[in-house]
Amino acid sequence: MDKLTKIIEKRSSVRSSVTKLLKRAHVALDEEKEKNDLNTLEEILELLGTKEEILKQYNQEVEDLITDKEKFKSELKGSEEYEEALLLWVKGSPKKSSGAEVLPAFSGVSSPRLTGKTEPLKGEIKWVGFKGRRVFYAYGNLANILSGRGEKDEAEWAYKQALSYRANMADVRYNLGLLLQEQQRYDEALYSYRLAIFFRPRLAMAHLNMGLVLGHLGRKDEAVEVYKRCAELDGSGLKDPKNHDTTKISALFNLGRLYADEGEYEKAVEVYHEAVRRMPDYYQAQSLYNMMGT
Repeated sequence: MDKLTKIIEKRSSVRSSVTKLLKRAHVALDEEKEKNDLNTLEEILELLGTKEEILKQYNQEVEDLITDKEKFKSELKGSEEYEEALLLWVKGSPKKSSGAEVLPAFSGVSSPRLTGKTEPLKGEIKWVGFKGRRVFYAYGNLANILSGRGEKDEAEWAYKQALSYRANMADVRYNLGLLLQEQQRYDEALYSYRLAIFFRPRLAMAHLNMGLVLGHLGRKDEAVEVYKRCAELDGSGLKDPKNHDTTKISALFNLGRLYADEGEYEKAVEVYHEAVRRMPDYYQAQSLYNMMGT
C-alpha cells in the first residue's frame, strides 16, 4: 500500500467520526433545549474542533501527494464539503462558504400554521439569488426585516431557517432571543442567548439580555453573576468597541438596579459609582444619574 492510500484511509476514518459527531450535535441541540444546558454540546464541539485540525493535516498531505489534475480537483471538492460541515458548528471558524447546503432543517421549522405565509418567503429568498450560497445570510436578513415590520411568527420562522443552514451564527441566535423575549417566552429566549454566547463568548448584548431574562424569571443570583461577567468582558479587537463598552456600563446599571430592588442599597450605590467611574464620554448617562439621585 502506497503512502497516499494509507493517508486517505486514515482520513476516511476521521471523516466517519466527524459525520457521527455532527449527528450527535444535532441531537444534543434539541435535547439540551429542554434542560437549558449546553454541557454535552460543548464536549461534542471540542471533539469536532480536534477532528477539524486532524482533517486539515490529512487534507494537506493528500493534496501534496496527488499529481493528477482532475483527481486534485475532485479531492478539493470533497475536502471543502467536510470543511463546510464543520464550519457550521465549530466555534471560532472563519466566516466563509463553499455554497454547500449541509445541515438539515430543525424539527418544527415549517410549522403548519405558518406554511401558507412562508411559502412566498421561500420564493423571495431564491429570487434574491441566494439559493445555496450564503442562503443563511439571506434568511437572517429577511428575519430582521420581518421582525421590524411586526411579523413575529414569520420572523421566527426565518431565523430558524437561517440556523438550519448554519448553526453557529451568534447574531441570529441573539436576534431570535430578542424576538422571544419580546413575546415573554423567557425560557426559550434564555436558551437562545446561551447559544449566542456559546458561539461568541464576547457578545456583550447577549450577556446583558440574558441577565434581564434571568431577572424576569426570578433567578436573581444568576442574573447578578451574568451582569458582573458582562461588565468584565474584554473588548480588544472587536469591530464595534463603543457599543461593547456601552453595553458593559448598561450591565452595571442593571446590576445596581437589581440590588436596589432587593433592598441592598449600599451595593447598588457602589455599583452605580463604579459605572460612573468607567463610563466613556459617549455614554448617555442621564438615566444612571437619575438612579443615583444626582
